[in-house]
Amino acid sequence: SLFLRRRIDRRAAYMQSHRAEASARISEAFQHDLPDALFLLVPGLAFALWVLYRDEHRYFAEHLVFAMHFQGFAFAALTVGLLPIPLLDSITGLAIMAYLFLALRRVYGQGLALTTGKFAAIVVGYGISLALIMGAVAITAFLFA
Repeated sequence: SLFLRRRIDRRAAYMQSHRAEASARISEAFQHDLPDALFLLVPGLAFALWVLYRDEHRYFAEHLVFAMHFQGFAFAALTVGLLPIPLLDSITGLAIMAYLFLALRRVYGQGLALTTGKFAAIVVGYGISLALIMGAVAITAFLFA
């Protein structure tokens, strides 16, 4: 649209003339808005669980509770992963993945093969959703910070 094109042109011109200030404002806006936007992953994960475990005859709210619980664990683990300890961020990422897999096995009680397939689908979908959310926040920060 014409509005969007004009906005992008103005932002690009501003960034050319005020590079350091613009970069700082965009970075600050991104860091401020991202945690709120990441909560969109919770209903997205719940929906994916609802689709993948339709045969379980569970209410959407049950999947939503699981998704909130997992997201809370992931945020807590990522917070610990920020500590300046070598390899802690990698260990934290592996711990989050292991936790999700074990939680799926425990809560939904399916076999190893089914859980592995559904786990893979969730990880891919979650990764794509995360990338889309981060991209949307970055674009918003660029256009409006």
